[in-house]
Amino acid sequence: MNDDAVDLVMRYNEAWFAKDLPAMAGFLGEDLVLWHNHIGRAFSKNEMLGFIASALDVIETVEFRNPRRTAMESGVVQQHDMYVTMKDGTVMESIPNCIVYTVKDKKIRRIEEYVDGPALKAVKIEQ
Repeated sequence: MNDDAVDLVMRYNEAWFAKDLPAMAGFLGEDLVLWHNHIGRAFSKNEMLGFIASALDVIETVEFRNPRRTAMESGVVQQHDMYVTMKDGTVMESIPNCIVYTVKDKKIRRIEEYVDGPALKAVKIEQ
């Protein structure tokens, strides 16, 4: 499963970069929980997809540079530097990010995202 989980996470990330919400949703279990350390709350699958749709209204591109993925029995830990370009031209560079994906039955069931909250101050997304 470890290689399968890494492949699943990579394909999920590709859908994110392509801004393909239906494809992203297809990788997620119906019981998905998304937790962001900088927001301090958990989101259901539908709340997460709504949150991402709002984010895509203001984000032009997202890129994960230097990705490092470690397979675990329960899923994947991914570390990377996040680069974001906003539609207004604002660029946020080299934001350290760690995402823990829990994978079960070939679906992502939990996403825990650890990011430096102050580095995201330029992002104005409804929560």
